[in-house]
Amino acid sequence: MSVNSSKRIQRAQRKAELEASIDQQRLALINAASHCNDASRRLDRYWHMLKPYRTALLTAGGIALIPVLRRPGTITRIIGKTLTTAITIQRLRRLLS
Repeated sequence: MSVNSSKRIQRAQRKAELEASIDQQRLALINAASHCNDASRRLDRYWHMLKPYRTALLTAGGIALIPVLRRPGTITRIIGKTLTTAITIQRLRRLLS
């Protein structure tokens, strides 16, 4: 057997290994994409329900932001109190369970 034919055989084996690896990766990617689609299906359904009201919701959100932008300290206090309450509730649940 010559050196060239030996190298050719090794190259063919390596190529087959790489193609098998690519096929495995392709299957894993298809599986992950399917899982992602299943997980986001519920969110997509709600997004499509809210889509017709998008302009109205953006307008209402903009109007609601006007007082916040005029006095940003208020929203900071509200967010702080909300986070403190959420953390307290979470700790109580953990403590009682």
